[in-house]
Amino acid sequence: MSVGFLAALLLTPACDKFHNDIQPADNLPTGAVYQSAADLESALNGVYNSLQSDDLSGLNLILIPEILGGNATWLGSGNPELTDLVNRDLRSSNFYAEGLWTQAYKTINLANAVLGALGTVQDPALTPDLRNRIEGEALFLRGYLYFELVRYFGQVYGDNTPENGVPLLTGAILKTSDLQFPSRASVQQVYDQATADLTQARDLLLATQPSDRANPGAALALLARIAFQKGEYAQAAAHCQTLLDNPAYALTATPQDFFTDEASAEIIWRLRHTPADIGSLAFWFHESADYISIGNPLKTAFGAVVTPAQTAAAQSEGLVIADLRAAMPLISADTNFTNKYEDIAAQADDVPLARLAEFVLMRAEALVRAGELSDGIALLNEVRARSLRVRDAAGNEPPDKQALVLFAVADFPDTGALIDAIVLERRVELCFEGNHFQDMIRLQRDIEGLRYDDCRLRLPIPQREVDVNKNLRQNAPCY
Repeated sequence: MSVGFLAALLLTPACDKFHNDIQPADNLPTGAVYQSAADLESALNGVYNSLQSDDLSGLNLILIPEILGGNATWLGSGNPELTDLVNRDLRSSNFYAEGLWTQAYKTINLANAVLGALGTVQDPALTPDLRNRIEGEALFLRGYLYFELVRYFGQVYGDNTPENGVPLLTGAILKTSDLQFPSRASVQQVYDQATADLTQARDLLLATQPSDRANPGAALALLARIAFQKGEYAQAAAHCQTLLDNPAYALTATPQDFFTDEASAEIIWRLRHTPADIGSLAFWFHESADYISIGNPLKTAFGAVVTPAQTAAAQSEGLVIADLRAAMPLISADTNFTNKYEDIAAQADDVPLARLAEFVLMRAEALVRAGELSDGIALLNEVRARSLRVRDAAGNEPPDKQALVLFAVADFPDTGALIDAIVLERRVELCFEGNHFQDMIRLQRDIEGLRYDDCRLRLPIPQREVDVNKNLRQNAPCY
């Protein structure tokens, strides 16, 4: 990318051998950096460390979409960059957009360096299985980041304007002579690259990979997201079914169980944090922080999950309906803050990057679009059944009354109304996990009064990149 971008790559400290060796050098062959299987493992850990940054999956890839999508708002002052994000009035020097772009490409470069070195390391310890795993993890992480970059900096999928995606770099920048000044690829090309990386990763990775590393289920989950975002609903449904058929995955008994047991069977992929990592999710979102609060549109969505007819039916029998997702402990007593990320003391909450409930609801919508209404409703009801409770005056939950919160085909006048119910369920179930904003883009629906393709819903490319790289076109005319 730019000279500034290269400087960031060469000078930023990291705990892996790759960065320590490359820091003072202008011309280092890959073989001089990676000499053993242990070097490759260390470098791969460096990719995860980079992904863990607040600029990426550690915060921004949740914070930015939750604000842009109307689920969250900023209560504080003295942070004009965040205020601009809330107002959807981003300058090309915005700290949050710049951090996401720069850290993503830095992480991609680290992944590319690992991939490039795989053919040069001669070490008996680098067995075929280990080589496949390292390659699969690096491809997975690169594919994930290209998908995220194009969704925030590129145009909406289906826009065929030239150079409307983000630059694609598949080789590492290890010295100044590697420096490139690429133009933006098309949205289609970026989606194709992400799909190719994730497909190859899925085939290389072993099922024994833990949930806090790239694994085949996670690759399949991301492929399902890509198909979903593209409107390829049959493909998305097929990927989701494979996940649902996997006996390793299961919904937790209650929605809060997932967030208190971060290694539960519902998790498909998570970014692990320990107290030594100091994650930022609780710092920003928890009620004790008093920073990022639940937006009024999300509060309205919480109130709409149970229909007026369901409420009336329950009240006629002296019963009430409670949504566990809209009450303590998942939100604060005053309903102003999410407490999904509850570890405010150690700030060591894992980041949930893919969990089963998302794909239950994804398949539900895809089936409804295919005309399989009963099957789609059955999946929707699985999520509702664990979250909605019908209670009597004493707080008991009569088992024969739980059906009051479940849907039937007859409850909907048409397919569109059923799709709306699933989209609403996704918003409530997956709030503060970065999903709703991209749902609105996919569905081509207005977001807080702005058209889905409004330039104010695209992040600006950092101005320093545009200034140095004359081949890089800004997201005009907004910026």
